Parts: sequence; structure tokens; C-alpha cells
Amino acid sequence: MAYTPYDWQQTLSQKADYAEDRLRNGSPVVAISADDGIVLMTTQRAQQKIFEVYDQLAFAGIGTPSDLEAIRVRAVDFAHAEGYQRSPEDVSIQRVVGFAISPLLKQAFADPLRTPLVLRGVFAQLGRTPADDLFFVLNYDGEFVSQRRYGMAAGAGVAEDHMQVALDAHAGTGSTDAQVSISREDALELALRTWTSGQWALATGGSEGETVELPDQTELDEVLTWGDDLPTEAEKALGRDVGSHYFITDWPSEVKPFYIKDHDHDPELSTGFDLMHPSLELVSGGQREHRYDHLIEGFEQQGLDPEAFEYYTKMFRYGMPPHAGWGLGAERLIMTMLGLENIREAVLFPRDRQRLSP
Repeated sequence: MAYTPYDWQQTLSQKADYAEDRLRNGSPVVAISADDGIVLMTTQRAQQKIFEVYDQLAFAGIGTPSDLEAIRVRAVDFAHAEGYQRSPEDVSIQRVVGFAISPLLKQAFADPLRTPLVLRGVFAQLGRTPADDLFFVLNYDGEFVSQRRYGMAAGAGVAEDHMQVALDAHAGTGSTDAQVSISREDALELALRTWTSGQWALATGGSEGETVELPDQTELDEVLTWGDDLPTEAEKALGRDVGSHYFITDWPSEVKPFYIKDHDHDPELSTGFDLMHPSLELVSGGQREHRYDHLIEGFEQQGLDPEAFEYYTKMFRYGMPPHAGWGLGAERLIMTMLGLENIREAVLFPRDRQRLSP
């Protein structure tokens, strides 16, 4: 079976929505360097969320318990194999994340036939001094960043933004390279304050901070500028103002996939649209690019080799009529129309862990 660029882009978007939706209510995790070690802090209801990987290596994360356990096992096995085959000094958090964990997550996220692993975590390595401590923050798509002084992970960007503010306020700077001496007790207190900031933002949507004027003067935590995608709190603000289903049209071209056609009269505007409801996004759609030369240009702008997609693009050489598309799930539409709390209430025979048939 051949997959078109439409399928690939939509699959990645759907997988990201799937993971973000399941991470949204996860309890944040915080890791902070202290004078005599590293403090890792979170709260838990049942499953463990902080693990030792190897001597001076640790992992804390949010996500589904089975996926967290799979990553823990893989990290532990890789680290011990490295220590046995090489030496304990060769075992580093950079190799664990970069060679053992990140490729696994990227493969699961890119495979259209696999469910992505649902987790976001912080890997910590204790150095000889606090200045040598190292943190890697890893996402469900396999992307990761390294940091000094601290690391953190939460279920939504607005929560991580508030946690960053709390940590930077202590450091007195926005640079993660700055070193601030802190005792273990002070590090634990700072971790608790940081966790509280993130959990508060998750519960409230982060309604304080800089503002942008919307019809109801709703306060947001960031100023929106042209070319930005709408953050979750902005979508919620629009939903509260509209109060029912609504369309967002004329999106900036740069935030839409390259196969969405731009307006002929204004190439900075795309023909893409979203059908929204105050509680969630229902569907994205738009007119597709049917002109061969524009399609090839779109591939090149994304850094993709057009020849690798010749099986798809060759039909456009001979003329393709203008066309558009979208896919709407009937159950989601019914759920929002009737005000149901869970999509399973709109499915005739829902399936879950306790029900497989009929």
C-alpha cells in the first residue's frame, strides 16, 4: 500500500493530537540541581514515575504506565550493557537518550501503522559538581533538548511556560546555563513551587500574564502575532465567546501543510480551515494544491526530495482538477452536538479495555 504526503502529514498530526490529549492531565515532573545532588519531584496516584536507570542516572516522566515502563526497561538494559561492554564511565545520559530511547520513539511516531508511545520525560545525570549536572527533556516524537541546572516536563505547553517562569525567577535569569548554588532543602521547596505553578496552569489554562484582546477581553498568557498557530487557551477563549460550532478560515500559509493551496489573491493566506467546538477541534480541511509546479515547490520548501514522491506527483503533470477535502468523525460531531462528556457515549458499541465485542 502506498501512502501519499496527505496521509503522512495527517497521520503525524493525528498521532500528536492522540499523545497530547493523553498527556494533558499528567502531573508535572521537575528535576533541579542542588549542592549535594539532584532533586526529582512529582506526585503520583498509583504508578511510580521516578526511576533509577544506572549509577548517577535517573528518569522521571508522565504518560501511560505501560509506555513509561517500556522506556524504563530499555534505558536500564542499554545502560547496563554499555557499562559491561565498555566501562561504567562510558555510560552517559546522552547515549541513553540519543541511541536507545529517541530512535525507538521516532520509529513508533513515524510508522503510520503503530500507536505512538505516550510519554514526556526528564533524564538526569549527576555530575562531579552542580555545574556538570545534565538534563535531557524527551518528547513522545523522539525529539529532545539538553539543559543545565534543571529539567521539567508537563502535559501542556502553558504549564511548562509557567514552570519556566518559576525556575527563572529563582535563578534571576532566563539562561539555563547560569549556575545558582542551592541546598537540597531549597531545591525541594523550589521544585514544589514549580510543580504547583505547572499544576495550576493545567487546571486553569493559565489565565494570568500578558493579554491579547478578544471579543470578551479574555486574558491569555501570551500575545498572539500574525503567523502563530492558536494555542489551546486562545481556542478556549474563542469557544467561550462563540458558544457553539464555528469555522476558522484564512489561516496563515506558513502554519498549514504545503499541500494546502494558497489563495490566488494573497499567497500569505491559505485555503485551509478548521471546524471548531468550544471543547475541542473537530476537523481540519482545505483546498489541495493541484498545480504540479507549486506542489514540487512545496516539497522543496519542506526539505523533501520530490523524486521520492514521484509515484504520487507524476499524475499532476498531466493535469489535476481543483479539489478539496476533509474528514469528519460522526461520533465527535454527535458528542459535541449533544454535550456528551465522552466519545464512547456517542458510539453504538464502544470498545475499551473491558469490552472488545460486539
